[in-house]
Amino acid sequence: MTMNRPTDEAYSPGPGKGQLPAALVDPHPRRLKEDHPFRGAIVDAHRAAIASREPFYPDPETGLWVMTAATLWERACCNNGCRHCPHLER
Repeated sequence: MTMNRPTDEAYSPGPGKGQLPAALVDPHPRRLKEDHPFRGAIVDAHRAAIASREPFYPDPETGLWVMTAATLWERACCNNGCRHCPHLER
């Protein structure tokens, strides 16, 4: 599994709010700790879903479906603690 940072390009699931800034692709450390045992697999799965414009990906740890940051970018924050919430202050 690779842990390369995303490029400066932006990601977008489609029309709406606009493109998700590349800096918001990886999960905020408050939502996914740097030392989380599945962090590498989670980040890779999330980046792959965004690159293929998928709105969700299966969580490598639980198998549950997780919304991508690009999907959440198109919505208002629900304050439910979503792993990839792009609305958190950086």
